[in-house]
Amino acid sequence: MARFNLLKPALVCIIIGGLISCQKVELQKPASNRPILQSFLIPGQKIKLQVYKELVFGKDDSLEKINKLNISLSTSNESETLTFNGSGQYSSEHLLASPGKTYTVSFQYNGKTITASTSIPSKPSGFSISPAKLTVSASSASNLKLNWNNKEGDYYYVSINSLEDIPIASDTQKGNKTTESLVTQGQTDEIKMKSFAYLGRHEIILYHILPDYAVYYKEYSINSNYVKQPPSNISNGLGIFSGLNADTLMIQVVE
Repeated sequence: MARFNLLKPALVCIIIGGLISCQKVELQKPASNRPILQSFLIPGQKIKLQVYKELVFGKDDSLEKINKLNISLSTSNESETLTFNGSGQYSSEHLLASPGKTYTVSFQYNGKTITASTSIPSKPSGFSISPAKLTVSASSASNLKLNWNNKEGDYYYVSINSLEDIPIASDTQKGNKTTESLVTQGQTDEIKMKSFAYLGRHEIILYHILPDYAVYYKEYSINSNYVKQPPSNISNGLGIFSGLNADTLMIQVVE
């Protein structure tokens, strides 16, 4: 069963951090007055959308939520107006995200029509990991090997998340409960033993992502000190409106 743990700190940094670069050299540049959209479509869930506006380009505390917009959502022969939930957040009430469909959002802002379209890729297939129990120690050289089907050369990335409420640190190194690998178009990955900072149960999530998000992720990962606007798939706006799908496997980490 697939689990989606989106908007971890790394993802938030990519989405928002890329749009409000931590560099201070551009602080005098006026804001673009374009809205910033943030949304990931997840199979079987309502479509959720966060909308901001940038007050000062590059200033990391200058984002303001945009409220009470009239945002339409459409797919095939269905459409609805997103419900405003407060603090710049909007969601569908009836439409659920489903693979194989194209979803479009549209609204008016500052005299312009803001639009974005996306779909949800297929669930990863053939996902396997080895070993099922990973031993981490200073003397161990074993790593976690991952495999999946990807003859099409699509984009994937992997997330590792500790499931322990009170995790016990391993002897390898201290770190976060969540680790993410870089985007790949391959069908294998190898997670180094030192990436597992804690013992116990972990979930290994393989995400199938679309090219627009892959470009956004990879470019900001390489150029984390942006002084320019990062890639965006929003017409007359900024940010990311994209879909993804996932499969999840479990592993036990021991010493």
